[in-house]
Amino acid sequence: MLVFDSEPLVGYFRGEPSAAATAKLLEQVDSGKEVGTLSTVNAAEVFYVLHRISPAMAEEKMRRLQAWRMRFQSTDAVWREAAKIKASTAIPLGDAYALATAVILRGVLVCSRDSHLRRAAGSRVRLHVV
Repeated sequence: MLVFDSEPLVGYFRGEPSAAATAKLLEQVDSGKEVGTLSTVNAAEVFYVLHRISPAMAEEKMRRLQAWRMRFQSTDAVWREAAKIKASTAIPLGDAYALATAVILRGVLVCSRDSHLRRAAGSRVRLHVV
């Protein structure tokens, strides 16, 4: 299972240098070779960043994620773990939710090279850095 932080997806949709690596992972999700998951908190981050660029683009990209079989993980199952991570680290709350989702679901956390997650994850989860 691949758990996506918001940064790789925003980078993909904006055509940033990590887009090619993220595209390969999204192709695996779309083909059913991998299960892709995104916390609803991280989905909100992707949406608001893209919405600032273009509301129509934000709507279209979120529909695309759903068409690719991306699962949206409710905060109900992960909020307590996210709060514990936030309390013990200096990472943004959105990153805490991405990490908590990967921990709870025992997934591989997909994050960007400059992510706060690289330090905070420690031995909690395996990272796939794009």
